[in-house]
Amino acid sequence: MRHNNYRFKKTKRNYSLLLGVLLLGISMGYAILSTSLNIDGTSTISSTTWNIHWNNIIENEDNTATTNQATKIETDTTTATFNVTLAKPGDFYEFTIDAVNSGTIDAMIDSISNKVFESNGTTEINLPNYINYTVTYRDGITVAPKHLLEASKTERYKIRVEFKRDIEANQLHTEATTIKLCSSR
Repeated sequence: MRHNNYRFKKTKRNYSLLLGVLLLGISMGYAILSTSLNIDGTSTISSTTWNIHWNNIIENEDNTATTNQATKIETDTTTATFNVTLAKPGDFYEFTIDAVNSGTIDAMIDSISNKVFESNGTTEINLPNYINYTVTYRDGITVAPKHLLEASKTERYKIRVEFKRDIEANQLHTEATTIKLCSSR
């Protein structure tokens, strides 16, 4: 009988130990699952400025077109204006101009749009077949779409309008016409 009693006590102690370990495991599991995670932080956004404009216009010294005003090129922050007469095939007017990003954020040149308007300045028309009008980088390469103009950087562009040399007699214009050319970024 003594032997059975010893076995009973040992089994009871094993169950008690097992129950204790089980309760401890459940308590720890609950504590782990019920723990809250907190993330605290601060974010600061610096002041930013947007300032894209034209600057530093330089006329080509070899221009053959006649300028029609005392101030040959007028500029404001986003527009460059010139007024010239192209009298004969081969006449051209060309200048370079800086696109300046003096802001604090990068800008993207989505595209260069060469628009032509009637003399009233509001009705858009197709470029006449006897005129070439181009806006390129200063080295003559076409402006890349989606081109990045980084903050605090400057890029030089070349603007050229010319009376085509290689036109047929029937393409010659028989009367003076005013065309308004507009390049926008």
